[in-house]
Amino acid sequence: MTILFAHLSGFTSFSEQHAPAAVVELLNAVWTAAVPAITTQDGVIESFAGDGLLAIFNALGDQAHHAVWATRPAFGLLDAVAGLAAVRGDEIPRFHIGVNSGTAFVGSMGGSGRQAFAAIGGTTNLGSRLL
Repeated sequence: MTILFAHLSGFTSFSEQHAPAAVVELLNAVWTAAVPAITTQDGVIESFAGDGLLAIFNALGDQAHHAVWATRPAFGLLDAVAGLAAVRGDEIPRFHIGVNSGTAFVGSMGGSGRQAFAAIGGTTNLGSRLL
């Protein structure tokens, strides 16, 4: 499988300089632009965590070229945020992106009453460190 992590660089300083409602509005605009970049390449968004996301490729089927399919959204995310900044006419944080391929556990995790879909393992851990 291939893991893609994306994190908005400079988001903390942006959020410190703007009202909470403006920060949420920015995040919603970024995710609105980012989601199609991933889903059109058959990626599955495992989670959003504040200003970051984790997407998985080859998790739900056999995608022979999943590493290529993950790099396309990486560039798509960069383009989406650049386009959003141009439309907004202001400086917004840009993505740092890490992509890694290997093996991982993919499935439901948690306890009774609360479970979540997750990708766990060394591949995921290294991907998160490549940011």
